[in-house]
Amino acid sequence: EKIKAVEVNGDLLDIGRKYGAYNGGIFSGRNGITFIEDEGRSFLRRSDELYDIIYLSIPIIKSSRSVEGFALSENYLFTVESFEDYLKRLKENGRLIIIAHNDWEIYKLVFTALKALEKQGISPPEGLKHMYVSGSQMNPFLVLKKTSLSPEEAIRIHEKVMNSMQVHPLSAYIPFVSQHNNPVLTS
Repeated sequence: EKIKAVEVNGDLLDIGRKYGAYNGGIFSGRNGITFIEDEGRSFLRRSDELYDIIYLSIPIIKSSRSVEGFALSENYLFTVESFEDYLKRLKENGRLIIIAHNDWEIYKLVFTALKALEKQGISPPEGLKHMYVSGSQMNPFLVLKKTSLSPEEAIRIHEKVMNSMQVHPLSAYIPFVSQHNNPVLTS
């Protein structure tokens, strides 16, 4: 019903508005969609609003590092404190979705999320029940839920993501689902 898109690059927003005929006018005329020129995490920290979904798609900061180095480099968007900020701004059943650059970055995100949950009193084994990982090997994604997934919800996710979409990355993980069911891991 309502989307707030926060983009740090104002030129990108201007280009989107200029070429509205090619993108359906999404940048300048769709009801329920608001574009805000700002840095995403900073925007969230100043906000008192709660969100159903916080979505970061291949976020990067400007630097001279290569894609391979993203997983090993510090990133203001991927710290324990940033995950605490994201979790604070989620509604009770809300989700943080991050599309990453590669499997190495996903590993870092999982451990960072576990540490942020641990600071909230959630043990790492319990924290793993708050997330799942899937996607392609090039752009895997992490979904971190504010509350724990139920076994039934995990099975539905597995059926939809792993079977219907036929997605089988090496780093796939869904709680309550036996990992040997993933063909990539067994072949």
